[in-house]
Amino acid sequence: MNLNIFVIPSWYPDAHNRVSGVFIREQVLAIGELRPHWRVAVSLGGQSAQSLSFRSPRHNYRIIKEYLQDSKNPVCEISPNVMELRKPVFRWTPRIARGNWPGVIAANLQNLQLTQELWKEVHLIHAHVSYPAGKIAMELSHQTQIPYVVTEHMGPFPFPVYLDSRGGLIPEVREPLKKAHASIAVSPFLAEKMKQFRLPDPVVVPNLVNETLFKPPKTFPDKGETPFRFLTVCAMVPEKGIYELLEAISIMVGKGSPDTQVVQFRLLGEGPEKHSARHRAQSLGISSYIKWLDSPSREEVRREFQQCDAFVLPSHYETFGVVYAEAMACGKPVIATRCGGPESMVNQQNGMLVEVKNVTQLSSALKQMYEGAGNYDSQMIRRDFMERFSREAVVNSLEKVYNKVKVIKCNY
Repeated sequence: MNLNIFVIPSWYPDAHNRVSGVFIREQVLAIGELRPHWRVAVSLGGQSAQSLSFRSPRHNYRIIKEYLQDSKNPVCEISPNVMELRKPVFRWTPRIARGNWPGVIAANLQNLQLTQELWKEVHLIHAHVSYPAGKIAMELSHQTQIPYVVTEHMGPFPFPVYLDSRGGLIPEVREPLKKAHASIAVSPFLAEKMKQFRLPDPVVVPNLVNETLFKPPKTFPDKGETPFRFLTVCAMVPEKGIYELLEAISIMVGKGSPDTQVVQFRLLGEGPEKHSARHRAQSLGISSYIKWLDSPSREEVRREFQQCDAFVLPSHYETFGVVYAEAMACGKPVIATRCGGPESMVNQQNGMLVEVKNVTQLSSALKQMYEGAGNYDSQMIRRDFMERFSREAVVNSLEKVYNKVKVIKCNY
């Protein structure tokens, strides 16, 4: 079956933020590689980072400069059958002239029309996140009669700003999910959250991880020469549990055992709390145990996963948790919290779950992992990952959804 898919992301990586929405881009590339007879167009029409700020003239100058550059190069092929379409459009606060929402719709419609000219036909629209992408897809579907799918990634669902005074979903979020020809949740936890708002039952299709990039190392270091490495990869914000992690580390090494020669905690990421977290580590007297790392390339992140002994991230809330899957892809056991997504990912064969914000449990889990990480079967962790979160597993699940949606006739 040949498919022409028009993808609308709410978040998407760019030169200034390589992390935002990277899982959407990787899914698009996986579809293109594993289904060479399909074609995918990604519409970048103002729904991501092209927003003006009245408080930052320098930011506006950069946006205008990029606007002019993108206007000259609207189509970029990122693989033989995948292209990105850039139709610059300015956005601002919705309190003024609706934030130029009509301009956003028009930009994405022009991207869709260009795709139809190039390919003759678009079979379906796939939006990632109900707002703004889902609303854009809904309006384009209404105008063109092309069916659409929405994958919800939002966590927590919904963002508080998307609730009305009675605690219900605002129309901008509810309507795209209610009218979609199929909806997808990235975890069973998120699916249940969506059902609580009386939305149609979504299909669960997790995010994927590129198993050719994230894979077990070919050789393992001599444990007699290197310290046991715990790795954490996250944005440095309180919601990722970084302060609870520091407290747990303090308890674990409180009596100086194990010492800094045999255990190390590597914290990778940037964010507004990084300086404060480093100061907290100093006040707890654990700085010598911690190596703070900046945000490197994907290849360098992969290397950190391969060289660690275990991964730990005590988040307060995760809709899915791509970093846990990346660790599993490398055959590493994980420590996570019962915060949503991890409950359907972590089991006795690949790691441990602790309660959110429970420092005592987290410290105990760190100690157990340090002493017993060798009891986990790296190959089994990898096999489990391949069955659930590899590119082939996820694209197969998406194909089933697409097959059902493609034949739907829109009635508006």
